[in-house]
Amino acid sequence: MKTRSPETILGHNLSWAEFEVLNAVQDYLRKNSGDSHWSASTSPKGDGRQVPVSEIFGARSNQDNARRRTLSRLAEIGILRVCEIQYEGGMLKGIPVH
Repeated sequence: MKTRSPETILGHNLSWAEFEVLNAVQDYLRKNSGDSHWSASTSPKGDGRQVPVSEIFGARSNQDNARRRTLSRLAEIGILRVCEIQYEGGMLKGIPVH
């Protein structure tokens, strides 16, 4: 049973749902956005393409709708920005923090 929060970012204890959505988005962008520099251990260069959220969570199921809402909430509280992800107009892109 998952009882403990998996991670704290910006003082926010991520729920397991938030943690899983964040990991799915980071993994997808690293593999499919075309950023020439971003890997699991390096920051994005920012030269990759913008990816629509519907490309990652595309099915119109209740589960994917919940994932899109969770992603929006993570953007609102600044978690995506800290994780080097820009979320604007339903589009995601890896961006350098510095």
